[in-house]
Amino acid sequence: MPDFVRQIAPGVYWALGRGITSTNVYLVRSYPSWVLVDTGWRGNAAAITSQAEAVFGPHARPAGILLTHIHPGHAGSAAELARGACRSTCILTSFPWPGLTIRRST
Repeated sequence: MPDFVRQIAPGVYWALGRGITSTNVYLVRSYPSWVLVDTGWRGNAAAITSQAEAVFGPHARPAGILLTHIHPGHAGSAAELARGACRSTCILTSFPWPGLTIRRST
């Protein structure tokens, strides 16, 4: 998958989103960090990490992950990104996802 990221509003970046099987992923700046909104399909983690580093710098990791809903095109890379990327994972969902540990922020 080619790297693709575009700023669509101040502090809001649209990643992926190309091709018939793609999905929209957003990187949202929330000073001093950022939040990942949706995680794309399974296997998108490396591309999302690369895109985030292009926007926020080397070793950029989100403060949390927000899943808009649990469809494979929106939550497919959530487990991989949550395990390796986040400082504190905030995955908000009302549906179970096999193999995904959900920690809610209060």
